[in-house]
Amino acid sequence: MRQALLVFLRYPKPGKAKTRLIPELGDEGAASIAKELAQRSLDMAATLAVEGGVDVVIWYAGCDEDQARELA
Repeated sequence: MRQALLVFLRYPKPGKAKTRLIPELGDEGAASIAKELAQRSLDMAATLAVEGGVDVVIWYAGCDEDQARELA
């Protein structure tokens, strides 16, 4: 039986991402942090897929498929 990793991703739109950080970092700064964290998670998932033979399934919200692929 193969293992699967499910990744839930919300597109890092300024003003909508990491909202508790907005007072300190601003809309763009908080979105930048969210984008970096999403990219790191996707990089780790890709490594697991290649090295560990894990199936990766990505669920996303707040964007279309092309925007979600931008993050990868």
